[in-house]
Amino acid sequence: MSKDLNYIVSKFQLEGDIENIRPLGEGFINDTFFVKTFGDTHPVYLLQITNKHGRTI
Repeated sequence: MSKDLNYIVSKFQLEGDIENIRPLGEGFINDTFFVKTFGDTHPVYLLQITNKHGRTI
């Protein structure tokens, strides 16, 4: 999964280089990840992967 996340995040135009990607919480429907870039002045990002297999009510 880590290689996949690095590949996905590389497709976005982020400021700075990626320091780490880690899960944020325990989502029931979606998976959310915290993306940290190197340096204190660079922003942090949240990546959310939506569940495509859920059902609509």
